Amino acid sequence: MNINNLENLNILGVNRIKPRSTFFGYDSLEKAESYNRIFSKGFKLLNGNWKCLYSEYPDNFPDNFFTPEFDDTDWDTIYVPSNWQMEGYDKPWYTNVQYPFPVNPPHVPSLNPSMVYRRKFYMSALDLKNVQYLKFEGVDSAFHVWINGKYIGYSQGSRIPSEFKINDYIIQGENLICVLVHKWNVYSYLEDQDMWWLSGIFRDVYITSEPESHIYDIFAKTSLDETYKNGILDLEVDIINNKNSKDLSIEILLKDKSTDYFLIKENSDLDSSVKSNESGIKKYNFHYEIKNILKWSSETPDLYELYITLKEKDNVLQIVPLKTGFKKIEIKDGIMLFNGKYIMLKGVNRHESHPVYGRSVRIEHMIQDLKLMKEHNINAIRTSHYPDDPKFYDLCDEYGFYVIDEADLETHGFEFVNKRNYLNNLEEWKAAFKDRAERMVERDKNHPSIIMWSLGNESGYGKNHAAMTDYIKDRDDSRLVHYEGETREIFESTDNGLPDRDPESSDVHSTMYTPIEILEKVAKLNFLKKPHIMCENLHAMGNGPGGIKDLWELLYREKRLQGGFVWEWCDHGILRTLENGEKYYAYGGDFGDTPSDSNFVIDGLVNPDRTPSPALAEYKKAIEPIKMFALNSEKTKYEVENRYDFINLNDFICNYEIKTNGKTVQTGYLENININPSKKAQFKINIGNSILNKDGDYYITFSWKIKKNIGLLPAGTELAFHQEKLSINKNTEKTSCNDEIYLKNAPDIFNIVENKNELEISLFNKKIVFDKNTGKISAYYHNGINIFKDGISLNLWRAPIDNDILEIEEFGAKKALNHWKEKCVNLVQHSLRNFKISEKTDDYIVIDVQAEVAPAVLDWGYNVHYKYKIDRKGTVTLNITGKTYGNVPETLPRIGVVMNLDKLFTDVHWLGLGPQESYIDSCSSVKFDLWHKKIEEMHTPYIFPQENGNRHNVKSFSLDSEKNIGIYFESLDNKFDFSVSEYTIENIEKAKHTYDLKKENFLQLKIDMEQYGLGSASCGEETLEKYRLYCKDFEFSFKFCTFSK
Repeated sequence: MNINNLENLNILGVNRIKPRSTFFGYDSLEKAESYNRIFSKGFKLLNGNWKCLYSEYPDNFPDNFFTPEFDDTDWDTIYVPSNWQMEGYDKPWYTNVQYPFPVNPPHVPSLNPSMVYRRKFYMSALDLKNVQYLKFEGVDSAFHVWINGKYIGYSQGSRIPSEFKINDYIIQGENLICVLVHKWNVYSYLEDQDMWWLSGIFRDVYITSEPESHIYDIFAKTSLDETYKNGILDLEVDIINNKNSKDLSIEILLKDKSTDYFLIKENSDLDSSVKSNESGIKKYNFHYEIKNILKWSSETPDLYELYITLKEKDNVLQIVPLKTGFKKIEIKDGIMLFNGKYIMLKGVNRHESHPVYGRSVRIEHMIQDLKLMKEHNINAIRTSHYPDDPKFYDLCDEYGFYVIDEADLETHGFEFVNKRNYLNNLEEWKAAFKDRAERMVERDKNHPSIIMWSLGNESGYGKNHAAMTDYIKDRDDSRLVHYEGETREIFESTDNGLPDRDPESSDVHSTMYTPIEILEKVAKLNFLKKPHIMCENLHAMGNGPGGIKDLWELLYREKRLQGGFVWEWCDHGILRTLENGEKYYAYGGDFGDTPSDSNFVIDGLVNPDRTPSPALAEYKKAIEPIKMFALNSEKTKYEVENRYDFINLNDFICNYEIKTNGKTVQTGYLENININPSKKAQFKINIGNSILNKDGDYYITFSWKIKKNIGLLPAGTELAFHQEKLSINKNTEKTSCNDEIYLKNAPDIFNIVENKNELEISLFNKKIVFDKNTGKISAYYHNGINIFKDGISLNLWRAPIDNDILEIEEFGAKKALNHWKEKCVNLVQHSLRNFKISEKTDDYIVIDVQAEVAPAVLDWGYNVHYKYKIDRKGTVTLNITGKTYGNVPETLPRIGVVMNLDKLFTDVHWLGLGPQESYIDSCSSVKFDLWHKKIEEMHTPYIFPQENGNRHNVKSFSLDSEKNIGIYFESLDNKFDFSVSEYTIENIEKAKHTYDLKKENFLQLKIDMEQYGLGSASCGEETLEKYRLYCKDFEFSFKFCTFSK
């Protein structure tokens, strides 16, 4: 074979053996029970340091580089597994849809970065007596391999395994393996996923040793009978009998993992007359029915241990252990059932991603992801958009996650040339499509966590997908087939954009980012006989998505809508360090990778280091497994709904706490919690009459925590909460300075001095100065320290979030930012029209400021009236009204005020929703309480800087300092939003990375009457109408005063 022939459609692989499942053979039951491959017979892990040589061209390597005699002393060293771009070779390249090379299949660029890897390994005389298999779990994207200078073979398919039999090439003692990896090959056209293009040997490489007669493959297909009580095991065992022995037998053991009880214990002689297939494999089938089986589900991941022992006479040749689970997935009456129960998929799309290692993900990082998911009520994962490392599925089996296993196939870039359904209908590409389905299914077929096979992502729909389905259904009828591309074709084929038929290749309707209004209509189409899931929804890019609660209320309401998968789990930022030592996360374009899709790769629920975003808390709340509803106005009677599908709530404890103004006044807990899955119960609690009859705002918060360790979750983990306001605030607490009681003991000093440019109000230990040219407070002195650096002015702008900036035409979203900038909202100017003292008494002064707030260029604006009332204690009460004129914008980013304060303040306390940031369409996961944070903690460090840190529905807040000076703000409209930051709106808007943010020598404080919602328009539905801020006349009020502690 010509090793440079990377454009040949007829070559899927050379000398690659038939795909099979991942397992390891042991020579004793004790070792097999460890499930540790290190103890398997003859296992040799080839991970570690390899010699390497990089070139930008595939044929630009020295002659005979693959021979043992070649001197590689001067070559670099690279660690395997890794992506070479993460090790300093070539550059990471990010694209979403577009290909980074000309779309002209089968041709690929001649500039095709490649790397040669070399290392030594050792084989014993005993090794040579056994069959040796060399396995690559993942190599991106195509590679050739030699051993001892002899050509072994070739493979492609970056995220699926390749395996070779190597007995004819190895020798006793030292051996040399050489691998040549190419970045591009013809089948790179099938790997256009939304992610970094990263190359190299990025998963494990190892050699397994098996006896001459050995178990080649196993398929443990499980199901349940019609009662869903009894298990069915259809076991297929493939044997290679190189010795043509007639004395082979097989022992099958099925053991209860927790009790060591054997459900199956059977020995069978193998019929030697069974014919071998073309690969020399003999297939044996066994059928078992087991009564009263423990069923596997995401909530009850009960696994059994299956041991298959191959013997020759009484000699144990090989023991293969597998963990298996019994489950049944089916569709009845248009509903997906799992073990006979309706389930809801509360999922995420998960790429393999690490900020340092790229797509080479360590097992500890996999566990970190799964633990976070469990903590946030996630029960399903779509392996977007390729099969994951095989170890990941073992973890999903053990800890309980429903998995959509997705083929390594995406041709999204053909949409740029209007050929979406091009490759998927070409006969010459059919074999490649089927190859990717086969290698995925054969590798992963024994994992109970997998409930669907996915045909890939965003590759149109055509006959080659149908061929994939035919193969999968013929091979494995125990799972469903998923493919969004077929549903998309159906939706787009009708005039009203609604499906008129069920898909044929896919067992489910699957859509992406479907607007709620359309999704609700789809749910009502009773003629459809297949359920609907959203394989991608709620695009988690930057600050957002908003509207999570609204979508999930619909999904729970409509039976045919069986959940969805947030796009996506993790930001794919790559960790980099500036010369000054500052670390940041890079995204598309930061490496000179052009064309690129910029920060569209920063769209996860967690940061690259797995720090959760505020959106993850919102998602957790929307999908929480326990819901409570108050049944009476006194909030003493509640209905509790168990939204788990398979477990009772008796493993939970529910405590409640009643608080007012941050102070706990009563605690308690619910007794005798015993609610079966999918059922409801009612509970009563006793609340003291003194609380119910007392003035003030009281809130009761219920917290649902697990009693004991469950899987990855420690005892005490909170998985659900519920909060209710108990009573209406009857009499606002007397914190104002403008009533007689409050002012009675106020100092008598209340001097007012006015000149041409200033109005000065002097108090006992305070002085407030107005600039009559701007109408703003220019100074507010407390004990000689000026608190104000820039006074209060109307603010309509925010640093745009990703959902303001971007939009996807396909989903009907509009760029809010385009509209706002077309209407020059970002260019508003403030012009003073009138400044006067309208009232003055011994106790207070009223100042009226009339201003016009309008943009340059255009003819619309606001006539704004600031009414300041300042009393002898220095409390400022501010009422702001605005009336529009002219051709106003349809919507605005916000209506509020902005001011700059001295940086002496270090802490903030607030009475309102917290602790994390919240917005009008993203506030279900926060609780009403008295909260405290350092001011720097109020900033959410989005990788692409944008509006952040808002606290929604706040009654009051104070800024505190170490100098015992504070300033207190209180809403006079019962609530407002606020944020405080060391960064200005302008700075955040201009910044492209966190290192572009420059801390000011003041704090910028924003108080908002209202702010435009977050939405999901960066890829999906724009902000729901009820959360949009329409340009309108307004009025809002608040008061503030400084104080000494």
